[in-house]
Amino acid sequence: MSTVTQRQVWMATLAKAELELLEKLVKKLRTLPNYSFLRSPEIGLAMVRGCAGGNGQTFNLGEITITRCVVQLESQGHEAIAGFGYVA
Repeated sequence: MSTVTQRQVWMATLAKAELELLEKLVKKLRTLPNYSFLRSPEIGLAMVRGCAGGNGQTFNLGEITITRCVVQLESQGHEAIAGFGYVA
């Protein structure tokens, strides 16, 4: 499994997990890196486009909900690291 695919699976799992379960599991970790939200988790809509016959004229199929978040880890003498995720 590629690194991108692994990250997609992790992001989808975290985004769809119950908050209580996540809080319980995070408490079991000894330490977490210091972080800040560059963009707090938010839910929005994205237009899904289709294509007639696979190669015909494109059309708007409909909207899907999408969740996104951007987090920055504090650096320890190095450049700060930012990560983002979008989950449909």
